[in-house]
Amino acid sequence: MGSSHSYLLNLEAVATTPVHWMEEGLCLQVSVPDEKVHMALAMEGVAGECSKTAYTQFDYSKTLKLPGHGNLEFGVWEIPQQAGQAMPNWTGLATKLEETETDIMKF
Repeated sequence: MGSSHSYLLNLEAVATTPVHWMEEGLCLQVSVPDEKVHMALAMEGVAGECSKTAYTQFDYSKTLKLPGHGNLEFGVWEIPQQAGQAMPNWTGLATKLEETETDIMKF
């Protein structure tokens, strides 16, 4: 007979890999479940954290609402010397992500 404790042990966290994209002078980072990293890389993502590149200053988090896919939360990083840079075109980014044929948004 199972217990609630054994049930909770089976609710392990999903292993993720950070993947980032460069967009309008900023680095956008998202945690991708390991089994879907290949899809993120196919969308010109680069495995690894923004902080491992010249983008060492975390600026803010941004959540995009993508119809048919749900919410996708990005960490937005910038190069310290470029602080205060213009905001990226989030609508354009959402449209670009939406137009892909892969199902990457089901992170």
